[in-house]
Amino acid sequence: MSSYAIQLNDLDLRIENRLVLENISINIEPQKLIVVFGPNGAGKTSLLRVLLGQLKPTRGEVLIFGEPVEQGRLQIGYVPQHVLGRRDFPITVEKAVMLGRLSKIGLFRRPQRSDFEACEEALLNVGLEALAQKPLSDLSGGQRQRVFLARALAGEPRILLLDEATSGVDAGAKENLYDLLVRLKEQLTVVFVTHDMSVVSRAVDVVMCLNRTLVSHGRPEQALSDEALACMYGDRTSLFTHCNVSHVHVHKHE
Repeated sequence: MSSYAIQLNDLDLRIENRLVLENISINIEPQKLIVVFGPNGAGKTSLLRVLLGQLKPTRGEVLIFGEPVEQGRLQIGYVPQHVLGRRDFPITVEKAVMLGRLSKIGLFRRPQRSDFEACEEALLNVGLEALAQKPLSDLSGGQRQRVFLARALAGEPRILLLDEATSGVDAGAKENLYDLLVRLKEQLTVVFVTHDMSVVSRAVDVVMCLNRTLVSHGRPEQALSDEALACMYGDRTSLFTHCNVSHVHVHKHE
């Protein structure tokens, strides 16, 4: 088995003849917190969908713990953007989390003791164990976001992907989520897509700057150079003047 959690080798992705991702190569070690930055339309969500096997690369290789993505994706948990859904949906917290076990339970089969234990552990991880029997509709936006994170964790993944998981929640819930992700990286690899630059003050191991191609990657103080920010955001880099970091070689797309 590979020593890397994720390997992307010379990855290209076209959707309807439009080049969405180009020439992306990176190796990600297990038990790291990886943050992916980039402007709207940079291909961030498409990259996550490639890792999940929902989109097939036009060129290149994707390996999950050394396995092709078709097999490796079973080791991935996913929290998509805009998961809050209808507030009045009639389901308890425990049942919502149990949905994350379906791939292990199978269709038309009843959950076993191990499934309930996995859900209990997931809720414990996100600090919602006391709310297991509460209706989902009674929870705050931040609590509901943690329920969907618990749903992803209930599948006992080795990799956790999150796409803009702090959108639509207040500042306190956002801070709680960031603290939780730092704890979770002790157990699994976390890849977090976000626009929020403040997250780099946390225990982030790797930053990926994406704008169709991989502009730069590495430790935050290396990857978030002025040149990399300019390649991603153009003249809007003045918005990120707090990211005063050293120069790093940037992979420019001509």
